[in-house]
Amino acid sequence: NILVLTEHGLKNTELEATKIPGYSLITDFSRKEHKLGGVAIYSRDTFANKITALDVSNSCQELTFEAAMVCLKTKKKDIYVLGIYRPPSENVRPALDLLSNILELHGAHKKTILLIGDINIDRLTKDSK
Repeated sequence: NILVLTEHGLKNTELEATKIPGYSLITDFSRKEHKLGGVAIYSRDTFANKITALDVSNSCQELTFEAAMVCLKTKKKDIYVLGIYRPPSENVRPALDLLSNILELHGAHKKTILLIGDINIDRLTKDSK
């Protein structure tokens, strides 16, 4: 019922014009200065009134950490969905710091948060950035 796209590579106006049948764009991060990258979150049209976009743009940096976040209201609890993209060529530490900012700002320790996306951290190599 929720669709998270990373590396959509579209400008904001292009993304808003892109239609996925049965789904509505809820929120996104689109690059302004560089090509590619980005995160978009769609919801099934029947869920649109249960989903709220949350502004995480102050914790996003092109080419370092890109994110979009929504809150899904259910009968039992609120579920937060955080879509992220971290380019593989960039250092991990700044991205983790920005992720930490979002989690702290939204009180992650008290909420159910689904972290979805393309984090690009290679734990199999010692020299992973």
